[in-house]
Amino acid sequence: MLACRSEYLLPQLPWLRVQLYLAELSSNQTIFVISAYTRFVPSSLTVSVAASKEIEPGEEITISYIPVGQTSEDRKQALGRWGFNCTCSLCSASRQEIEASDARRRLLYSLRDQAFSAFQQGKAYQALRLTKQVINMIPIEELFPLYSEQYENLARLYWSLGDHEKARENAKKSLDVLVEQGYLDSFKPEYLEMMWKNFEGR
Repeated sequence: MLACRSEYLLPQLPWLRVQLYLAELSSNQTIFVISAYTRFVPSSLTVSVAASKEIEPGEEITISYIPVGQTSEDRKQALGRWGFNCTCSLCSASRQEIEASDARRRLLYSLRDQAFSAFQQGKAYQALRLTKQVINMIPIEELFPLYSEQYENLARLYWSLGDHEKARENAKKSLDVLVEQGYLDSFKPEYLEMMWKNFEGR
């Protein structure tokens, strides 16, 4: 993982770590709308590239060099070490559009941090409400890779509240996203058991 990556909201399963990078189109152009992502499978020690959306014949495949979800200034700093001058549709948008996007992203991560703080203070219902707000903001900024961690966070919160049915529902959503992204071959019931043990600190 790069040192500048965003931390997950709540403690994550140690056996699943997702890292996404930003694509290089040329020596001076990058794009923040990724069409694919790299994935490392520890069990087979393999690295592969999986599509994150439908890719048309002849369409360029783009992956990410830095974590998704950063503000414009953070992206510039992160890419500076690589010598990139990004001219993607997001970075080259009007100043008003960039400021609006940055504000939404700051709000998203502020809500995430507030949810973490509430959870640490034993305020599970407040954390639950804030996490739902984070999930509702993800499609606005097209930060779809964040879904898995947030669904797991909901599962953890519902589990702490004793609602095991909703915990299972959101845990499965989290795992389904990882299956869809190719980090898991398929959904297996034992993965849920591993989650419950993780939630209970076993």
